[in-house]
Order: sequence, then C-alpha cells, then structure tokens
Amino acid sequence: MNKSVLQQTLKTGIKILATLVLLAGLSTILKAHTPSGATVSAQPGSSQLVRFSIIAPQLQITQREIYVYLPPVYAVTTKSYPVIYIHDGSMLFSTNGDHDVRYDEILNVLYQSGDTEGIIAVGIASSENRWDEYSPWVNDNMDLWVGSTPGVPKGGEGDAYLDFIVNTLKPEIDSRYRTLPDQEHTAIGGFSMGGLISIYAGLEYPNVFSKVLAHSPAVWFAEANKAWRSNNYLLKHIEQGNAPQEVKFYLDIGTNEWADKALPLTDAQGQPYTYPFIWLDGTEAVYDALKTYGVPSSNLLLVVDEGGEHVPAAWNARFADAVMWLWSKQEIDETTSVVTAIPPTPTAAAAAASPSPIAAHTPGTEPEEQLSEKVSTAEKGVLYAIGALVILSSGLIFQKLARDYARKNPKQ
Repeated sequence: MNKSVLQQTLKTGIKILATLVLLAGLSTILKAHTPSGATVSAQPGSSQLVRFSIIAPQLQITQREIYVYLPPVYAVTTKSYPVIYIHDGSMLFSTNGDHDVRYDEILNVLYQSGDTEGIIAVGIASSENRWDEYSPWVNDNMDLWVGSTPGVPKGGEGDAYLDFIVNTLKPEIDSRYRTLPDQEHTAIGGFSMGGLISIYAGLEYPNVFSKVLAHSPAVWFAEANKAWRSNNYLLKHIEQGNAPQEVKFYLDIGTNEWADKALPLTDAQGQPYTYPFIWLDGTEAVYDALKTYGVPSSNLLLVVDEGGEHVPAAWNARFADAVMWLWSKQEIDETTSVVTAIPPTPTAAAAAASPSPIAAHTPGTEPEEQLSEKVSTAEKGVLYAIGALVILSSGLIFQKLARDYARKNPKQ
C-alpha cells in the first residue's frame, strides 16, 4: 500500500471514529428525552404506544395495566400535551386486532390533518371487578338487566376507582410525560360502563377534568329499582346540584344498542321495554338533567347515531367528532334539546383511520406484556449531562487526532 492511500485510509478512519462518538452522545440525550418503554420511530409522524404496570392501593384488585398513546413527534420535540384518561384500556388501541376501538389511529389522523395539535391518551385496563369499579352506586337487580345470578349485586367501587385515577395515576402520568396537567387540558372518557363513570367523574371532579366523553353510557346501571326511571342514582345526583358549569359533556348513543337481547321489564301499562329504548332514553335523560340543572348549552352535546349498535365500530366512528368538539369552542343552539350530529356511516376522518371492520367485543383483560422501568427526572438529568460531555469530548478528540496526523504527515 503506497503512502497516499495509507494517509487517506487513516483520515477516513478518524472521521468514522469521531462520527460514532458523536452519535453515541446524541443517542444518550435522546434516551433521556424519551419516556421509558417508548420506541422512537425512524419515520417522522409516527405515534408511540407505551405500556406499564401500576399499583392501585384504593382498589380491591390493585394491579393495573396502563396504556399510553403518545402523539406523533412527541419523542423529538419538547412540547407538552393535553391528556384524556380512558377506561377499558386494553381495548382502546391497535394492539388486539378486531377487539380494539383503534382510538390511536383516529388520533393520528386528527393530528396529521391539523384538527388537533396532539393529545396524550391514557388507557386504564379494566379488571374482573369492572362492574364494581365503573359505578359508585350498587345495582341489586343485575339478574334483571343482564341475566346474572340473582342476589349478587354489582357496583359501589366507583369513588375508589376515581380516587385512584386522580390521586395515584394522574400524578404518575404527569411525572413520566410532558403533559399539560391543569383542569383545562385534562379530559376523561369511555364507553358503556366507562361512559357512566366518566359522567360521574365530571360531576365529582370538575376541578380536575374539564371535558367528558361518554359513548353509549350505561345509565340503566344507576337505576335503583326494577321500574325504569323510578329512582335513578345518576339523575338524582345531577338534580341535587352537582352539574358543573365549567365542564364540557359530550354524550352519544345509538338507536340499536343491545337490540338482540331480550329485556324482562315492562312499563306501568304492562308494555315491554326494549334495550334500545332504555339506552337511548337514559342518555337523553342525562342530557336534559345536565342542561336543566346548570350546564350551559355551549358545554353540552348529545349525538344520536341512527342505527348505531353497542360495538367498538360505532364508538370508533364517533370518536373523531367527539374529540374535535371537546377541544373546540363550538357552540350549540340552545333551543335544541337533542342534536343528531353523526350519521350512521363513519366521518371522513374516522373512515381513513379504520381500514377494516371492527368486531363486537365484551371489555375484559388482555395478556400481560414485559413491563418497562421508569426513567426518573434525576436520571434524565444525568443522561443529558453524559450526552453533552460525550459530544464535547468527541469534538476535542477529533481536533487532537487531526493535529497529530497533520504534524506527522506534512504535505509534500
């Protein structure tokens, strides 16, 4: 090998070495900037989904899986984002095939289209005590409503569940991720029983949540007696002066919810009730009560989905419009008691985010995954410092190598 080729090879080697050291420093800083468990995509515009486990000391079943959707470019910016807490977390995102509502795909479309500036969505997995955790009230007539074993009441752990969200989970989320933690930027939502507990959360914690999203809320669960609307705990709770003026309530309901199920319940004239009527009538009653007892019309929206069923596909199709309304300043005509705002077919945004059909699924638990450890604030500071030192050192090393090489190999 002649001298000129050797010199050129050495030059190239020095450059490669310096580049590798520089990349190591950048990688260290990026690790400090990225939440534990997240994967930074090489493609701009990709969202992330993180899963971790947390202890809920307020609940009978204390272990809880948490799914966190982080909006596109979260990992490569320093921006903070609003947060929505959503129940039935294992069903929310594109992790379980047709059993998912696929909210992550909708949120991606809304971000990419400019309809939102990005939202962090926190999914809270349900447990075997789902009926109990999603209602502060006890239902003693579950054999009537869902055909369960007579004499086995459900419900009553809802206050403890919300205490877990507000005082255990939310502080953890706010410490792990770049959130906007104030009331204005914090929402809560869910479907079916998750819709019921979300409405209750808006009533009980108006200082924490400014937005409520309730798909197909199970208002019937709050019925104390076997006579429909004779003593509904939720409606009475609203009537007792618990309707906050500063919280936005989005409610929606299909006209064909549980249409395939028989309901052994009759009205005062002996005429049979149907589940579609019960679901619709209950949701409309909540809307009317909220409006009557103090929630401004500008903070209320009821969407009636003609033909809508009690399935993930229906909630997926309505989610985009719900999010856009909750995060907008849109006003509703005060003379309108019921707003039919969404047609049976999905909106353009929803259709774009749902390329294939979603099957019906009963909310439940999913298989456990490997959990990731949290990177604390102090650890992040150390990683930032190490990264900066590596980058500075790489520059100094490259300079010294270049000077030594030039001194030993003067130009001929």
